[in-house]
Amino acid sequence: MPEAVIGLDVGKSSHWACVATRDGEVLLSAPVANREGDLDSLFVRFPDALVVVDQSRNIGALALARARAAGMSAAYLPGLAAHGAARLFAGDAKTDERDAMVIAKTALGIPDALLPVGDPGPAIAAARALAAQRNFLTCENTRNKNRLRSILLEST
Repeated sequence: MPEAVIGLDVGKSSHWACVATRDGEVLLSAPVANREGDLDSLFVRFPDALVVVDQSRNIGALALARARAAGMSAAYLPGLAAHGAARLFAGDAKTDERDAMVIAKTALGIPDALLPVGDPGPAIAAARALAAQRNFLTCENTRNKNRLRSILLEST
Protein backbone atom coordinates (compact mmCIF):
# COMPACT_ATOMS: atom_id res chain seq x y z
CA MET A 1 0.00 0.00 0.00
CA PRO A 2 1.38 3.43 -0.90
CA GLU A 3 2.09 6.10 1.68
CA ALA A 4 -0.26 8.49 -0.12
CA VAL A 5 -2.80 8.55 -2.93
CA ILE A 6 -3.45 11.36 -5.38
CA GLY A 7 -7.12 11.17 -6.29
CA LEU A 8 -7.87 13.08 -9.49
CA ASP A 9 -11.41 14.01 -10.47
CA VAL A 10 -10.51 14.70 -14.08
CA GLY A 11 -12.04 17.44 -16.18
CA LYS A 12 -11.47 18.96 -19.60
CA SER A 13 -9.54 22.07 -18.63
CA SER A 14 -8.65 21.27 -15.03
CA HIS A 15 -8.70 18.43 -12.54
CA TRP A 16 -9.36 18.48 -8.82
CA ALA A 17 -6.55 16.78 -6.90
CA CYS A 18 -6.88 15.35 -3.41
CA VAL A 19 -3.79 13.91 -1.78
CA ALA A 20 -4.60 11.65 1.17
CA THR A 21 -2.17 9.72 3.35
CA ARG A 22 -2.55 6.19 4.61
CA ASP A 23 -3.68 7.68 7.95
CA GLY A 24 -6.55 9.48 6.21
CA GLU A 25 -5.00 12.95 6.49
CA VAL A 26 -5.67 15.19 3.49
CA LEU A 27 -2.43 16.92 2.52
CA LEU A 28 -3.79 18.78 -0.49
CA SER A 29 -7.15 19.50 -2.03
CA ALA A 30 -6.91 21.92 -4.93
CA PRO A 31 -7.56 22.34 -8.65
CA VAL A 32 -4.78 21.48 -11.09
CA ALA A 33 -4.78 22.68 -14.68
CA ASN A 34 -4.84 19.95 -17.32
CA ARG A 35 -1.39 20.92 -18.59
CA GLU A 36 1.87 19.00 -18.51
CA GLY A 37 3.71 21.52 -16.35
CA ASP A 38 0.99 21.77 -13.71
CA LEU A 39 0.55 17.99 -13.50
CA ASP A 40 4.32 17.49 -13.33
CA SER A 41 4.65 19.97 -10.46
CA LEU A 42 1.92 18.10 -8.54
CA PHE A 43 3.58 14.74 -9.10
CA VAL A 44 7.03 16.09 -8.08
CA ARG A 45 5.59 17.12 -4.70
CA PHE A 46 4.35 13.58 -3.99
CA PRO A 47 6.69 11.24 -5.91
CA ASP A 48 5.81 8.02 -4.05
CA ALA A 49 2.04 8.45 -4.27
CA LEU A 50 -0.33 6.28 -6.25
CA VAL A 51 -2.22 8.30 -8.88
CA VAL A 52 -5.90 7.30 -9.19
CA VAL A 53 -8.22 8.76 -11.83
CA ASP A 54 -11.95 8.40 -12.43
CA GLN A 55 -11.59 8.37 -16.24
CA SER A 56 -8.72 6.51 -17.79
CA ARG A 57 -9.13 7.61 -21.42
CA ASN A 58 -9.79 10.92 -23.17
CA ILE A 59 -9.60 13.65 -20.53
CA GLY A 60 -7.69 11.48 -18.05
CA ALA A 61 -5.05 10.37 -20.56
CA LEU A 62 -2.68 13.30 -20.03
CA ALA A 63 -2.65 12.88 -16.25
CA LEU A 64 -1.90 9.17 -16.61
CA ALA A 65 0.82 9.80 -19.19
CA ARG A 66 2.51 12.39 -16.98
CA ALA A 67 2.29 10.06 -13.95
CA ARG A 68 3.93 7.27 -15.99
CA ALA A 69 6.61 9.71 -17.18
CA ALA A 70 7.31 10.58 -13.54
CA GLY A 71 7.70 6.88 -12.73
CA MET A 72 4.58 6.76 -10.57
CA SER A 73 2.05 3.97 -10.23
CA ALA A 74 -1.40 4.69 -11.60
CA ALA A 75 -4.84 3.11 -11.28
CA TYR A 76 -8.41 3.67 -12.36
CA LEU A 77 -11.49 3.76 -10.12
CA PRO A 78 -14.51 2.75 -12.23
CA GLY A 79 -17.57 4.99 -12.11
CA LEU A 80 -19.84 2.38 -10.52
CA ALA A 81 -17.37 1.79 -7.69
CA ALA A 82 -16.86 5.54 -7.21
CA HIS A 83 -20.61 6.15 -7.11
CA GLY A 84 -21.11 3.38 -4.55
CA ALA A 85 -18.23 4.64 -2.42
CA ALA A 86 -19.53 8.22 -2.53
CA ARG A 87 -22.64 7.09 -0.67
CA LEU A 88 -20.42 5.98 2.23
CA PHE A 89 -19.13 9.51 2.80
CA ALA A 90 -21.03 12.34 4.45
CA GLY A 91 -22.84 14.86 2.27
CA ASP A 92 -24.90 14.66 -0.88
CA ALA A 93 -23.47 17.48 -2.97
CA LYS A 94 -21.57 16.32 -6.04
CA THR A 95 -18.59 18.60 -6.33
CA ASP A 96 -15.17 18.07 -7.91
CA GLU A 97 -13.53 18.52 -4.52
CA ARG A 98 -15.70 15.85 -2.89
CA ASP A 99 -15.30 13.47 -5.83
CA ALA A 100 -11.49 13.73 -5.66
CA MET A 101 -11.60 13.03 -1.92
CA VAL A 102 -13.84 9.99 -2.49
CA ILE A 103 -11.43 8.70 -5.16
CA ALA A 104 -8.38 9.11 -2.91
CA LYS A 105 -9.92 7.65 0.24
CA THR A 106 -11.58 4.78 -1.62
CA ALA A 107 -8.22 3.90 -3.17
CA LEU A 108 -6.72 3.77 0.32
CA GLY A 109 -9.59 1.94 2.01
CA ILE A 110 -10.75 -0.41 -0.75
CA PRO A 111 -7.78 -1.06 -3.04
CA ASP A 112 -9.60 -4.03 -4.63
CA ALA A 113 -11.96 -1.53 -6.29
CA LEU A 114 -9.09 -0.16 -8.40
CA LEU A 115 -8.27 -1.36 -11.89
CA PRO A 116 -4.74 -1.26 -13.27
CA VAL A 117 -3.96 1.20 -16.01
CA GLY A 118 -1.54 -0.02 -18.62
CA ASP A 119 -0.30 1.19 -21.94
CA PRO A 120 -2.74 -0.33 -24.44
CA GLY A 121 -0.25 -0.48 -27.29
CA PRO A 122 -0.76 0.43 -30.93
CA ALA A 123 -2.93 -2.58 -31.84
CA ILE A 124 -5.53 -1.81 -29.16
CA ALA A 125 -5.49 1.89 -30.02
CA ALA A 126 -6.08 1.06 -33.70
CA ALA A 127 -8.93 -1.32 -32.81
CA ARG A 128 -10.56 1.36 -30.63
CA ALA A 129 -10.27 3.89 -33.46
CA LEU A 130 -11.88 1.46 -35.91
CA ALA A 131 -14.66 0.65 -33.46
CA ALA A 132 -15.33 4.35 -32.90
CA GLN A 133 -15.48 4.94 -36.67
CA ARG A 134 -17.86 1.98 -37.10
CA ASN A 135 -20.09 3.33 -34.34
CA PHE A 136 -20.12 6.78 -35.97
CA LEU A 137 -21.00 5.34 -39.38
CA THR A 138 -23.77 3.19 -37.91
CA CYS A 139 -25.31 6.23 -36.20
CA GLU A 140 -25.05 8.28 -39.41
CA ASN A 141 -26.68 5.48 -41.41
CA THR A 142 -29.59 5.24 -38.95
CA ARG A 143 -30.01 9.02 -38.90
CA ASN A 144 -30.10 9.19 -42.70
CA LYS A 145 -32.64 6.36 -42.95
CA ASN A 146 -34.88 8.02 -40.38
CA ARG A 147 -34.62 11.35 -42.21
CA LEU A 148 -35.52 9.70 -45.52
CA ARG A 149 -38.51 7.94 -43.93
CA SER A 150 -39.68 11.22 -42.46
CA ILE A 151 -39.46 12.99 -45.83
CA LEU A 152 -41.32 10.15 -47.55
CA LEU A 153 -44.08 10.20 -44.94
CA GLU A 154 -44.47 13.95 -45.20
CA SER A 155 -44.73 13.86 -48.97
CA THR A 156 -47.58 11.32 -49.15
